[in-house]
Amino acid sequence: MGVVEGRGDHGRGQHPAHPRRAPSAPPSGTFMLLWPCWWSIALAAPPGAPPDGRLLALFAGGALLLRGAGCTVNDLWDRKLDKKVARTANRPLARGAVSPRGAVAALAAQLTAGLAILTQLNPFSIALGAASLPLVVAYPLAKRVTDWVRGGGGFREC
Repeated sequence: MGVVEGRGDHGRGQHPAHPRRAPSAPPSGTFMLLWPCWWSIALAAPPGAPPDGRLLALFAGGALLLRGAGCTVNDLWDRKLDKKVARTANRPLARGAVSPRGAVAALAAQLTAGLAILTQLNPFSIALGAASLPLVVAYPLAKRVTDWVRGGGGFREC
């Protein structure tokens, strides 16, 4: 099968194991994770006080890592299909620059770093973070059942 034209990227495709591509990644996925977190942190601050800078930084790091983990999962699942779509044929897994084993190792590193951030929070927040992992994994699957991929990601923020 030849390469075919694909639909919009929906913010996917930047594999963490290939750093040259990461800066070109649209930040929308990171912001979808980050803004609700930052807004909640700001609302939880005492009236007139600035939000907790440590929490803002922890959640920024977590958003970057979890967005990357979602992209890694997506690229693992779609690596064979990505070879056939012009827009995605150059992704590291699709073109063979990164092996599936290497991508799984990168995913493990992302999730380990995310866990290191998560453990800096209180027990209730840790439980909520752990409970959100199935939604992180399910987000890349949303495109298989709907054209509203961002809507699938929106459930993660609820």
